Amino acid sequence: MTELTLVATTISLVLTAQETHASHVFEDYARVTQVTPQYEQVNLPHKECFSEYVPEPAGRHGSLAGPLIGGIAGGVLVRK
Repeated sequence: MTELTLVATTISLVLTAQETHASHVFEDYARVTQVTPQYEQVNLPHKECFSEYVPEPAGRHGSLAGPLIGGIAGGVLVRK
């Protein structure tokens, strides 16, 4: 009894799936007799690219303490 139910259910699902798949395919052709153009005004954003030069203050040099301490710490960590 259960095998018969399983077979019947499988067959009905297969047939339903084929009908559903076939219903999505539709093609139709017609002759165009008149065309009226429709115009729409659309605002498109645009990007403007330019170079801006910002003066950098002269005479601002950092100390060498940071790079020296970082180099020593990196060397110690790599050795371990």
